[in-house]
Amino acid sequence: MENPPKVSILIPVYNTAKYLPRCLKSVQEQTLKEIEIIAVNDASPDNAAEVLAEYAAKDSRIKVVTHEKNGGILAARLSGIAAAKGEFLIFLDADDFLDTDTARASYAKAKATGADMVHFCFDVKVGHTKKLPFAREVEKRLRPYNGTLLGRRVFEAAMVDNLYRWNICGKFIAADICRKAAAALPPGYYIMAEDFCFFSLMSWFTTHYEPLHKKCYHYGLDIGVSAYATVNYKGFIRNCSVFTALNAVRSFLTEQGAFEQYKAAFEKEECKILDDLLDRWEHKLIVSDRERTFSYMFDHYDHAGMMRSIVSYFGNKPELLAGLMGHPELLQRAPAEKEIKHVALCLDPALNGKEFTGILMEYAAVLQKNNISITVFTPENATVSGNYKKVILPQDRKEKVMFWNSLRAEHGIDTVIYGMVESTEALYDVLSIRLSDMNCIAVPFAGYSALADTSLSQFFLSQRAVESADAVGVLTEKDKDFFHALGLRTALISLSVKVDDSLKTATGKEVFWFGHPGNFTESENFISAWASVAADYPENALILAGKTTGKAALHNLYTLINAVGQKQSIRIAPFPTDLAESLKQCAACIVTSPDEMSVYAEIAGKMGIPLVNGVDVVPEILVENLRAALQNGTTTYQVTEKQKEPDELALLKSLSEERPSAEKWTVDFLNKLNSYCSNHEPYLLMPEPKGVSFINLFRKADAIGYKIMPAESKLRDFFFRGCRYVMKRLGL
Repeated sequence: MENPPKVSILIPVYNTAKYLPRCLKSVQEQTLKEIEIIAVNDASPDNAAEVLAEYAAKDSRIKVVTHEKNGGILAARLSGIAAAKGEFLIFLDADDFLDTDTARASYAKAKATGADMVHFCFDVKVGHTKKLPFAREVEKRLRPYNGTLLGRRVFEAAMVDNLYRWNICGKFIAADICRKAAAALPPGYYIMAEDFCFFSLMSWFTTHYEPLHKKCYHYGLDIGVSAYATVNYKGFIRNCSVFTALNAVRSFLTEQGAFEQYKAAFEKEECKILDDLLDRWEHKLIVSDRERTFSYMFDHYDHAGMMRSIVSYFGNKPELLAGLMGHPELLQRAPAEKEIKHVALCLDPALNGKEFTGILMEYAAVLQKNNISITVFTPENATVSGNYKKVILPQDRKEKVMFWNSLRAEHGIDTVIYGMVESTEALYDVLSIRLSDMNCIAVPFAGYSALADTSLSQFFLSQRAVESADAVGVLTEKDKDFFHALGLRTALISLSVKVDDSLKTATGKEVFWFGHPGNFTESENFISAWASVAADYPENALILAGKTTGKAALHNLYTLINAVGQKQSIRIAPFPTDLAESLKQCAACIVTSPDEMSVYAEIAGKMGIPLVNGVDVVPEILVENLRAALQNGTTTYQVTEKQKEPDELALLKSLSEERPSAEKWTVDFLNKLNSYCSNHEPYLLMPEPKGVSFINLFRKADAIGYKIMPAESKLRDFFFRGCRYVMKRLGL
């Protein structure tokens, strides 16, 4: 009777026929002759079957297993394991090859030490020809751990401590271990991250690990399965088979009663694998398929895990995510549930000021009167009025993802009213809330006017956060029309502001303007008017307290101020956090927005402060209004009867409405702006929190590159990818 082989070498084959001769030759020439070669043809569409048949006819050690339907690389390996008769197994990809002494050296090491796993070294080259720096880095990462590992430490050294990598190729493993892992593996299509999946199971059953410091495996980057080519929707779905692999490991550890013990380690590996998927989504997926693949990722994997990777990958660059994600179908779906019982109110007084916070707290009181429970969520040290349960929001992004994910289970919250849309974290927060099976209502501080006051990148960031919510709460009728035109469920929140009647008449000399600095026409109108009266009232000063002070808006203001020669009489200040308190020191206030007139009229009227009408008036009339206010203390705005108050619960009721159709002009407008941002502002990103930001360097490179390479040039794209790589290597 023929003795069984000492070693079985398993070779999955799919679309790699041109590499097979070199691969098979390296196996046939092994110095250890007691081997068998099992090639699994995984329904390869090329001429692999003919090549395998030719070699098998000449060498009886070669056995060919054929799949009628492609099942993925792991399915091919499992077929090889089932057919193998050797005491130990070596896994070899068809586009790579082995050193001819691999089987002998590994077998000798296993027998001498009693190991059931021997880990040998890699020789890594790009296309098996070039030894570039990146290839050397990969080679280092694939090195074996320099020591013996026993029992559970074999698993922990790879999963927890990252002492060695979990690649299957490069390991010499006892066949019994492989069969145990195969029996424990859930059925599925495994094409990506299959090494992490299957090796996690194999290492769990392994009892003795030994290193072999010999370059046995010749690995080629950027060929075969490891290639990193541009793909379409169908190709990206193949990449998403990482979900099958991750779910299999999670299920296995859960069945072993060990998931909680290794949860942190699993999530760390999960993040690495999903980060690679997101990198492919950003760089290697055709643009037209980004929206629907965004939905696919969240539809087919754990939402919390996917969001942890989103915030890890994009980090301080949420504007980049906002530009890439588009309007995925995932976020167009109906709200989670219609019945509202417990609302979380998220706000930050330091971000939007006490007046805006006061409006939301007033609305919270309305909800509470209607038997809806309220919990207030704020950043640390933020103080808000009202007798509500208060919870501090985590500051770490990944912790916040888990926080949102736990709200329903731990606090019974079904709806989140999110009043921090202007925060750089807003898009991450809103996505997490939506994906945690809760309703999300965004309430922006600045609405349709935000574009005038901020950069395009910041505008799209806050805009995308609002668009990602289930519904939008607005403070003015114009905002309601604007967001409704975008196709969003919209409702009006009452603008009534409570002001203490005991406030005394102001006696200050400062004139406050409340408006939007980015609106050049509006700014030019009142600054020119002030220049006409400033000489007659030298004791007075104009304070420009706009809602936002973006760089572009400030540039407009400074340009106008210098043009009219009023640097001494005009000062720029942020929008006050406490409007009533600031107006105590005010001689008059100018309002240029019709939607805000009723609010300021109520406050100014109770404080006895002249209110100057700057809404849609020509400069000559504005000059007359200013003189009347400064000389006689006369209010030039006639307070009209208040409109009927909106339905108190209209905001919550909006969740049950059908999503309106977006008006074509708004879609075209935003698409054009988004296209402009993508093509002309690609580096308007938030700077990194440490070291020197690469953004300024990119801009300088862009200025140089633009002169020699047109914007649509592929060479230009290659140029900037090279810049990004170099700066990343330099740690910038």
